Amino acid sequence: AAVRGVPGLIIENCRVLTGFEGPEDNALTVVVQGAGRAARFPRPAYEQNIRLALDRCRMLNTRIRVVWPGTVRLAVRARIVTAPYYHDAEQVVRRRVEEFVSELNKRFGSVLSYGELYCAVDLLECVRGIEMLSVEPVGDYIAKTRADDIVVPPNSLYEIARFELSCTGSL
Repeated sequence: AAVRGVPGLIIENCRVLTGFEGPEDNALTVVVQGAGRAARFPRPAYEQNIRLALDRCRMLNTRIRVVWPGTVRLAVRARIVTAPYYHDAEQVVRRRVEEFVSELNKRFGSVLSYGELYCAVDLLECVRGIEMLSVEPVGDYIAKTRADDIVVPPNSLYEIARFELSCTGSL
């Protein structure tokens, strides 16, 4: 509430994190995503205004750190078998993947579940089957689990950098 109330700033999203730099980190870290031009590229004055606003309501021995979202770029590749008579299947699949990523971005640092993405695409009416679906992160400090889930730092947002989609089907 204190961050959202900073005059002159339009805040898209914010989250308070503890232990951001590891288990020994005793500072509170506030991840702030501005709106418009400040969404990904904040100005130093924004950080200063946020610090001043939070300084008024922090406990004496608490350090506050303000960070901006980091971007995890994704390369999505898929071969989809479409149901008969669906001419716009490619756009429908692309839109569903983009919606899935957009939902994840409502909370910083969300784990991208490969299984949930697979189901989201597979359950589309225009999809008869998925021959291949891969989601690869581009960047540092990103881990993939055995189930191909993508685990990112807690201040991360996803961005689809590359989308290669081929649809096959019969009429």
